Amino acid sequence: MKEQLDQFKRAAGSVAKAMPELWAAWNQFGQAAMAEGVVSKRTKELVALGMAIHSRCVYCIGLHVRSAMRLGISREEIMEVAGVAMLMGGGPSMTYVTEVIAAIEMVEREQSSG
Repeated sequence: MKEQLDQFKRAAGSVAKAMPELWAAWNQFGQAAMAEGVVSKRTKELVALGMAIHSRCVYCIGLHVRSAMRLGISREEIMEVAGVAMLMGGGPSMTYVTEVIAAIEMVEREQSSG
């Protein structure tokens, strides 16, 4: 999972260099969408994670698991959201729960070493 997130970071850097105005606008949009509001950051992160699983986006899964855990969301809460994504996305979404588990383990290693 870490290798995949590092690969995404490198690719994102290339996109940012190639299209700086678009990249800045995209980041601003993302920050606004995920900001604390009527719906909490915590809830938004869990929704984003469920969508990432359903969309089968390994990068998004890793990023949103990391963000969720930094907000204090537990492994159990994350796995419950994964269950809802499986319900909505069927077998294809279920196979990506392995990526959720890999991301949880990666973040737990990061937290214990740093």
